[in-house]
Amino acid sequence: MYPKRLLLDDARVHGIRVLGINVNISGDAYQVEGADAQAIRVPLTEVAGISEREVQRLIDRRPFSSLSDAIGRAELSRPVAENLVVTGAFDALHPSPVTRRDLLLQVADIDRHTRSTGIDTQLSFDLLGSTAEYVPITGLPEMKASDRVRSEMSVLGLDVSAHVVDFYKDLLSEMRATAACDLLKQRSGSDVWVAGVKVAIQSPPVRSGRRVIFVTLDDSTGPIDAAFFDDVQENYSSTLFNSWLLIIRGRLRRSGPRGVSMRATGCWDLGDVRRLWKDEGMDAVRSLLTHDPASEQAQDVQTGPRKVLVHASGFQQSPYADITPAGVSVNRPPGKFWHSSPGISG
Repeated sequence: MYPKRLLLDDARVHGIRVLGINVNISGDAYQVEGADAQAIRVPLTEVAGISEREVQRLIDRRPFSSLSDAIGRAELSRPVAENLVVTGAFDALHPSPVTRRDLLLQVADIDRHTRSTGIDTQLSFDLLGSTAEYVPITGLPEMKASDRVRSEMSVLGLDVSAHVVDFYKDLLSEMRATAACDLLKQRSGSDVWVAGVKVAIQSPPVRSGRRVIFVTLDDSTGPIDAAFFDDVQENYSSTLFNSWLLIIRGRLRRSGPRGVSMRATGCWDLGDVRRLWKDEGMDAVRSLLTHDPASEQAQDVQTGPRKVLVHASGFQQSPYADITPAGVSVNRPPGKFWHSSPGISG
């Protein structure tokens, strides 16, 4: 039930390095690398849009000497070539001062030349000769760390070069959020704030008609499990189901020497909280995170079955529905994952 990115992050926690796409090394499956066998290489098959034929041609016809060589001999489509570029597949062939933005411009130039001549890609390169190997340096800056992770999440569905939560550590440090690896150090019954990428969510039915929503976050130091009981779901279920980056407030319970559970009392979108912090400061953040809507509704306690939500269209909608925009793949984070976090800096 856990996505690949969480499994890879668990590998990192145990000292295993995760290596990105390399057009001359990556295969059609994850592979172990390194003299000490302590590294895992992400395969070409994780690249969005790449076909089995393109993967096989890349493997059969390498090594490649340049971006243009790979595009020509492996007959890569422009979208696949661009996806390979932004994930760093050609970084080893074109080190600094060539940037990924320079390579993207060359992909566009190659595509434009091929279309204008009306001949196939390989013949086009044969006619261009050695000039096709040269990548003009435009002076465009290299992609920032946040840009690289954004591209990896979009193209691979994985954050390979850095963990998404790393870009929020300044906020989390100031608000004294607890990392997954430090939860066992906290006292039972203490209130804590945790944050991370939502990697799993479940709401198994129970006989009473009520449900408990179980969510797992990943903050790069390990998984964090939290349970949302019926008394808090009405105020937070929308954020819980529709945000990928979350801050959760909850009460900790120790259940043994290595056992810890968390009963959630609220959750917020991490990108929204970071924007508030940048605009209005930590006092505004603390005011938001300590606010308890349930206390304002104490006179209107619901004792019957959970009521449904009413969509803007007028249709009744289950509060447990995990709704994504039309056309968005359920296997990859939606665009909102990044659009909600414009304050990220590299």
